[in-house]
Amino acid sequence: MVYLLCKFGFVSLIICFILENLIVSAETQGGGVKVNELRVANSLKPLDVVSVPLLPSDGKVDEQEEDKLSSSNLRMRELGTLRKPVQPKPHLSPYPYIIGLTGGIASGKSTIAKYLETLGAGLINCDQLGHRAYDVGTRGNQVVRELFGEDIALPDGSIDRKKLGAIVFSNKDEMNKLNQAIWPLILAQVKEEIARLSESHKVIVIEAAVLLSAKWQDQVHEIWVTFIPEQEVSH
Repeated sequence: MVYLLCKFGFVSLIICFILENLIVSAETQGGGVKVNELRVANSLKPLDVVSVPLLPSDGKVDEQEEDKLSSSNLRMRELGTLRKPVQPKPHLSPYPYIIGLTGGIASGKSTIAKYLETLGAGLINCDQLGHRAYDVGTRGNQVVRELFGEDIALPDGSIDRKKLGAIVFSNKDEMNKLNQAIWPLILAQVKEEIARLSESHKVIVIEAAVLLSAKWQDQVHEIWVTFIPEQEVSH
């Protein structure tokens, strides 16, 4: 029965005929009412809904935490800690130690990267490398022209980024085609930067929003993910 509930969740509460009780919290009572409505609609006996009161927090350590005792508070307190031990990567040299920094748009990647740079880490910004990947005379420039035609280039040979953006942001397949062609070129630049920075830095941070999408996780010792509350993003 536990397996059934875990696998099918809400649906199992509606279709399981041997259940008798449903325990909810004070803030999820509405869900209990909805379950019983659907059970009755399916010709099943409604459950006895038992509401458990919310308990106060055991002491907020951050203003973002909830006032109630909550597993969300515990997860927030674990932000910034390793979720699991770092796995050895024999194919990577121990030094420089490479941290892959990733996260959503406006999640604070650049701010954290700059702070780590002030602490002595070498910094590689993949957004900047991505822009340089299309420069006149580069393999990336040639690849983009081969993929999207010579009309994608301006008279001076540079890529018309506005025209390219209109193509790839309106068509997922075109975006994927561009990414698959350019990501390896950016990674090659990253490796060149690592070689250059390794002469003076023991720790290097690679700031890359596409780190996981591009499957670069094997190129770094650790992956750090930035997080920011939605209300902060809106500001």
